[in-house]
Order: sequence, then C-alpha cells, then structure tokens
Amino acid sequence: MNQAEPVDATRAMRPKLRRLIERNLAIPSVDQMFSDADDLFVGGYVNSLFAMKLLVFVESEFGIEIDVEDMDLANFRSIDRIVELVERKQSATQPQGVD
Repeated sequence: MNQAEPVDATRAMRPKLRRLIERNLAIPSVDQMFSDADDLFVGGYVNSLFAMKLLVFVESEFGIEIDVEDMDLANFRSIDRIVELVERKQSATQPQGVD
C-alpha cells in the first residue's frame, strides 16, 4: 500500500462526516461552525438520536463493523474521534505485510 493512501483516505473521511453532520444539525443555522475537534453532543450540534444514524453511516461509508465495545459515545463525540475509530477498525482488518 502506498504511504499516501492512508493520508488521502483520512482527508476524504473528514468532509464526508462533516456533510452528514451539517445536514443533521440539531439547530440548523448558517452561523453554526464547528471544528473537527469540537464535541458535537456537548456543543449541541447533534443529539443522541443522531448517534445511531452516524454509526450506520460510518459502517456503510467506510466499510467497517462497529462492535459492541466500540459503541461508546466517546468514539463519536467529534470528527477527530470518529476518524480515529475508523482508522483503528480499518487497520485491524487489513492483512499484515509479509516480511
């Protein structure tokens, strides 16, 4: 695998997540701005009902399976945390290189 591929995949993840979140803001507003590190739930950008929609989106969009132990709201609090979860799950499912 090319070294640039994981970086490119991570870069592509963030806008997809942001679009989904922006389309589902709890209080839609043109002025609603959040960073990739902002806590989406504490900040009031999304609500707990959105968490399930987000989980299903992450599984289908990024080709991973969220296990019961990963169904912790902490894994979905920010775009950064979601990207970390996806990268961890994807790296766990990739075959290790043969030396």
